Amino acid sequence: MLLLPRHAGGASRSSPVRFSREWWMSMGSYRTSLIVGSILLVIVGLLCAPAAARVGLKGIQSGDTIYVGEESLDLTGLDPAVARLVHPDNSITVTDPDNFGLRAADVGTVTGTYAAQDAAGPVPGSPFVVVDVPSVTLDIVLNDTANSVDGISVTRDRPLAFRLENNLNGLHGGPPSASVAIETTLPNGTTVTSFGGRNLSSVPVRASMLFIPGIDLAGAEPGTYTARAVWTDGTGLAGKEYDSNTVRFEVLDPARITITVNVSGSGTYALGDEIVLNGTCDGGTALYLFLTGPNLGNGERLDMGCPVTDGNATTFTRVFVEANDTWEYRWDTAALHAVIDPGIYAVHATPEPRDAANRAQHAVVGVIFAMPTVTASVAPGDPLVISGNASGNPGNVYVWIFGQNLRVFSDPAGVAANGTFAYTLSPPETARLAPGRYDAVIQHPMMDSEQSVRFVPPGSISEPGRAPVSLEGLTPSDAEAALKDAFNAPAVDDTFAEVTFRIADSPDTADR
Repeated sequence: MLLLPRHAGGASRSSPVRFSREWWMSMGSYRTSLIVGSILLVIVGLLCAPAAARVGLKGIQSGDTIYVGEESLDLTGLDPAVARLVHPDNSITVTDPDNFGLRAADVGTVTGTYAAQDAAGPVPGSPFVVVDVPSVTLDIVLNDTANSVDGISVTRDRPLAFRLENNLNGLHGGPPSASVAIETTLPNGTTVTSFGGRNLSSVPVRASMLFIPGIDLAGAEPGTYTARAVWTDGTGLAGKEYDSNTVRFEVLDPARITITVNVSGSGTYALGDEIVLNGTCDGGTALYLFLTGPNLGNGERLDMGCPVTDGNATTFTRVFVEANDTWEYRWDTAALHAVIDPGIYAVHATPEPRDAANRAQHAVVGVIFAMPTVTASVAPGDPLVISGNASGNPGNVYVWIFGQNLRVFSDPAGVAANGTFAYTLSPPETARLAPGRYDAVIQHPMMDSEQSVRFVPPGSISEPGRAPVSLEGLTPSDAEAALKDAFNAPAVDDTFAEVTFRIADSPDTADR
């Protein structure tokens, strides 16, 4: 038997047989950003407004737009004797032109252009108004982005912005003719119109898109918040169900969040396996999962459907936290949208949708997608090269080989700056090997670059918290099994990959 504590070099007399593995490990970084927006109201104007703004709130001229729910409108600018507004599919009676209210029951579903008529019929000059139903839509986004926080969690270090869209083009005058208040309901049930350092009690509706940046969450209590825009001015729209939608979001304090993530099985899987991810989260109602690994950049959604985008919840895999602070996600790797290369990956769980470059409080667990078993025959005297990529800057990987008359225990193979490594058995070494099967285990020390499973001369292995285990006297398969058992111990963070090769009976029977 040949016992090789380290590999020897040597010239090759033929092209070497090569095996490869890809490895990956991301250390990640924690970055906190706090952007305090200046107190201003940014107006995004229309490229093309469908109607001119009214002159004043109540005085109506031909061509103006009036809105269902408005009250005390003066229609005498159309004609002092206007008696009705007429659409081909509808007619609205005007009882008092000086004090007209546009009721929803009178309009029904018929909006559009209405001609002014007096008691005798059409009015000279054909004055008209456009009737529309008022609409205002509220969204809350991450400051300086278009990423909505509706229904998701954010930490207190992330400023927000309110975004209001409306169809009140006819009221976009100067000074503005209408305003809304943004009401925010706090976790304790209190409703306020001042939030995040901004007074939102009277927001002038002066454009179809209103953007209110710099909502500072630094002093916000953790919990669930809701917000909506309500009419507050003299238009008559207040209290008539024309207020905006409600936006719901959760504010988290990173210092108070504890997250755990566990993975079922040994941590090594084949594509097609169902992987059960579970754990705890004591500071939020949802977690955002994503995968990092070979060629995945800052992360990929677990279904491999798209790369994650920092702050965009739809690009993450979202899982809800139960009332008892536990969560579970069953990951079906048979239903992935893209093929995952064999290698080492990390599943991240974060309380808000942050990618690998920007993540805050998070938990991570490693998974390995194994390459299908590779077996090749090598002729005695041929060189053998096992090569691959070990990401995460481990310094070395460690090679163990078990076979007929060869034991290699924890032989280091240096990892280059670009992550590649190669381990060679020279022609003189393979020439001395008996025909048969040989199994190689490549050990990756993971993030700390330190072996948890170590070789103890002359023939034992050790792991944290356990007495050394002797491999001497064991068959090659039993020795390999004992090594793998050590890698699966709770205190061991190392991982491994495997290749198999066979020494042929003669050069004529070797694979070429």
